Amino acid sequence: MAIDNVSLYQREHHLAQTLQQSMLPTQVEIRGLDVWTYYAPSSDHAKVGGDWYDILPVDDLTVGIVVGDVVGHDLEAAATMGQLRSITLPYAFEIDSPEQVLEKVDRLVSRLDLSRQASMVYAKLSRKKDIEASESAHWEMEYSRAGHLPPILVRNKEGHILAGGAGTLIGFNPTDRTKDRVELEPDDLIVFYTDGLIERRNRPMQAGLAELQQAVTGLRMSSAGEVGEQLLGILGNEPEDDVAMVIVRVPSPQEPDSLALHSSHSFEFEPVPHSVALARRALAQSCQEWDVPKYAAAELVVSELVANAVKHGWGPVTLRLSKSPAAMRIEVGDSNPAGPLKLDGHADRTGGFGIKIVDRLSQWSWRETHGGKVIVAEVPFENSLDR
Repeated sequence: MAIDNVSLYQREHHLAQTLQQSMLPTQVEIRGLDVWTYYAPSSDHAKVGGDWYDILPVDDLTVGIVVGDVVGHDLEAAATMGQLRSITLPYAFEIDSPEQVLEKVDRLVSRLDLSRQASMVYAKLSRKKDIEASESAHWEMEYSRAGHLPPILVRNKEGHILAGGAGTLIGFNPTDRTKDRVELEPDDLIVFYTDGLIERRNRPMQAGLAELQQAVTGLRMSSAGEVGEQLLGILGNEPEDDVAMVIVRVPSPQEPDSLALHSSHSFEFEPVPHSVALARRALAQSCQEWDVPKYAAAELVVSELVANAVKHGWGPVTLRLSKSPAAMRIEVGDSNPAGPLKLDGHADRTGGFGIKIVDRLSQWSWRETHGGKVIVAEVPFENSLDR
């Protein structure tokens, strides 16, 4: 019976994970905005949950941002997330006002009798046309929240909590909702997130929100991707729930109109040899999604780092891939706190050159974490094995 239960759990987990990954959107470029997205399931649960996000290019002057969270970490949570996402998308394209979008979702969900609670924030960003130029760096944002944590506005390196537009959870006692509005200026940045980023068992949620507000103060603001990486380094090492983030930055007028995307994908593998091939496949799929034409060097770095984690580490192997304008960032973690060694090969057998290969192809470093270590390698896009 125990073996049957384990087998059933594994099948359900695989199905739920496949369902959820297929529903996460491919990030699209938004003209005039710097956008970065991130999603990772909780490492303490079944590696699947109900968090999601959407970036919706409604028209040439409008973009919609949706971030939501369904309670649970199982197939039902993933299925409920899929239903809510499917319900929200058409309303977002048809209705101008964010609070009316949530009201429509409320009424429909209340008739579906979904058993899981869910929160959501929907924001509509509208670009202002400039008389003297075809594009303007000034945007305005209207947003409404259904039981969701407030976004953070970062202006002049100070974090401001956007607590307006609050309402009840989705589908519970549908009522008229409210919205709030904020004028965005060049270099402003908005952080949308789910509770996994700040929730911890040993403190109230308000303390986590205050920590996030403090964390964004004084961050380097060169890009949305860099801000996201910094926040994950400060708050995301030991999440107790799924984490979804969308960071939107309004570029200054002097910046190029077309901004490179800063995308990120996270994976977790069992400490077995087959995971090396799975990691290479994950890299290839990510590079194809991000239109990276040459990734042979990054593929080799991923192979070496994941192989070392499987062979010399213990516990699950984590892989996080992110794309910046100039490089592929690769982070591989395991539960062994000892750092990697640079060898001149093994005396009695083949191999032992892995770190030397990584050293030749990338800029890398490593750091200890609460549960082991993480090796970080940045492989420049112009770095080619042909060279």
